[in-house]
Amino acid sequence: MKAKIYDIAIVQTGVFAKKSPTPNAVYLQQSDFDEEGNVDVSLCPTIEVSDKYMLNSGDLLVVCKGGKNQCIEVPEMGYKAVASSSFLV
Repeated sequence: MKAKIYDIAIVQTGVFAKKSPTPNAVYLQQSDFDEEGNVDVSLCPTIEVSDKYMLNSGDLLVVCKGGKNQCIEVPEMGYKAVASSSFLV
């Protein structure tokens, strides 16, 4: 039996955001991951967004811009993070 993606998952785009003077989240971009999908551990919060857009450990990020075909599982991180608009979540 074939299933449609929207029957088994919620898919949304990442957000477009600019730096904030009162940041509460890390803004994950394609350049923050290496070829194996490991996140740069030196990242720090730079943007302010609502909890609605926060990523959870285990969420999947699919690159939707550029020529890099990659799907990355969001690891357990010590900070809140959101995906940039270069990703489908």
